[in-house]
Amino acid sequence: MSTASPSDLRLAALCAALALVGMALLAVFSRNAQPTPVDSVTLADEGRLVEFVGRLTRIQNSNGNYFLVVCGASCSRCVVFKSIAVEMNRSSLDLSLLEAGKSVSFEGVVREYQGSAEIVALNAGAIEVLGG
Repeated sequence: MSTASPSDLRLAALCAALALVGMALLAVFSRNAQPTPVDSVTLADEGRLVEFVGRLTRIQNSNGNYFLVVCGASCSRCVVFKSIAVEMNRSSLDLSLLEAGKSVSFEGVVREYQGSAEIVALNAGAIEVLGG
């Protein structure tokens, strides 16, 4: 069995320190990320944090996952997965009370699903009801 040389230990310590600095910077910048307001989403937007404002035309609950269609200049499918929906129902918005016809702001990340773009909620504050 060989032992690490002092230079190997210094290199390992330097790599660990740089990794920690990188993770800290990532945490700081991700908290400050602001969504980009959009009128429509396409697959070209995949991975972008967006805010989509429009009228809720459809809401469906399937096993605790919520699927919404929000229409502004165009219509977009918006998704709230069960874990976020549970948190949302406890803290900010009871999704079972949300009705078609309401004006909403939906914030999330654009993802591809079955060849189409959809916006996926990342946290309990993803939906804001703007009016009726």
